[in-house]
Amino acid sequence: MALLAHISKEWNVLKAAPISFIVLLGLGLAGGFYVGVEFKSQEVEAVKARLDLKEDELDGYKKKLEQRLDDVEKRLSEMQISRLKSNLQMKPGHVEIYWNRASVPSMKYATELSDAFVASGWKVEAKASDDAINDMAVIETDNSQTSETISAALEDAELRYRLIGIVSGGETKRFILD
Repeated sequence: MALLAHISKEWNVLKAAPISFIVLLGLGLAGGFYVGVEFKSQEVEAVKARLDLKEDELDGYKKKLEQRLDDVEKRLSEMQISRLKSNLQMKPGHVEIYWNRASVPSMKYATELSDAFVASGWKVEAKASDDAINDMAVIETDNSQTSETISAALEDAELRYRLIGIVSGGETKRFILD
């Protein structure tokens, strides 16, 4: 309001020099606009920096959650362990159980499987391997009756697996658990 009063008071002077007034007014408005834009861009940059920090923090939480989910998914439930043991106790035999050397969830999963086999009276050789695929455990046997028992036990426990027959002078079969 004071600016308008000042302009109306000095109108005669401004009327005598309209071009310089318009130029100065334009420069003042342009300067104000530039300062405003710079201020806002600094605020936007600060918000972007905070957002990047939060995204990094969120990525860390995602990795931790994925690792925990992998640990949970690669574990056997009590029901699965119980069914596995009850089926394996019928005809104990000998197996080799492998896990991926580079994967902790694979080792935990293979250990749970090994414990179930041992508790059912089986002879188990458990070992880390570079041949074990990804995060899966591998059960290997060279006896066809043992392989039938394992297959029935895994199916009853609702464990997903693929069966691969290996011809190497015997009846070796590999159960690759997903």
